[in-house]
Amino acid sequence: MTEHVDMEGWTGRTALRAAAWGGHEEIVHTLLEYGASVDRADGNGRTPLIAAAYMGHQETDVVELLLEAGADVDETAGPDGEVQFKELGWLL
Repeated sequence: MTEHVDMEGWTGRTALRAAAWGGHEEIVHTLLEYGASVDRADGNGRTPLIAAAYMGHQETDVVELLLEAGADVDETAGPDGEVQFKELGWLL
């Protein structure tokens, strides 16, 4: 099962990226336990941390779980190289 934990859907999103976007703490926790790549970006260059922050989940444990799993706060560049500081502004 763990060999498919980072499988991307047709949108380029992994299950971890989708769970982080939706604020699903238990799913994020489970996927991280199964070895999901914490910094794997989707087709738009958003990592799970960027997705969670963008959706306002810094008040949930999702952001904390991702940071504890080693999410790189410097992984903020989108596919065009543009830095996405807006989403992580609350960290500053």
